[in-house]
Amino acid sequence: KAQDLEGVFAVIDAIRRMGLEANHETIEFLANSAVRSVKLIRKATTMGTLPKTTVPEIVFIGRSNVGKSSLVNMLVNRRTLAPMSSMPGRTRTFNFYIVNRETSLLPSFYIVDVPGYGYAEAKAEIKEQWRNLLDSYIQKRDTLQVVFHLIDSRHGPVGEDETLMRAVRS
Repeated sequence: KAQDLEGVFAVIDAIRRMGLEANHETIEFLANSAVRSVKLIRKATTMGTLPKTTVPEIVFIGRSNVGKSSLVNMLVNRRTLAPMSSMPGRTRTFNFYIVNRETSLLPSFYIVDVPGYGYAEAKAEIKEQWRNLLDSYIQKRDTLQVVFHLIDSRHGPVGEDETLMRAVRS
């Protein structure tokens, strides 16, 4: 494995210069080189319970059961880090996973997995709390650097997706 992120990109550049086509295993191997450690640090339910940090954050948002937690697990090469379920609404808190905290060779950042919106099996008042927290988090969180909005390709963006896209843009 590459010892640092620059090494990962150097390998990708070398593959391209040699005219080789990187297969899925090569890309997966290199991607895994960018994640040395990952750990759940905090489960938050209000702005006041979010971790106090200066570390950059990446959040995955989208409808319930669109695959946010599965994507988090795939990106960090851990099968069960972020709990998954076929039942919508499994993620009920803002889950903060710190990546690469235990190495100085790679940049540290948070991956944030949040409850979905839409058809989660939760009371309306709970879903409203999730939505309000997400809106506040997106608008006010200084350390939030990247928002990945997952859309179900079977349905395309629905009304709630479009509303959230407008909120992210503002």
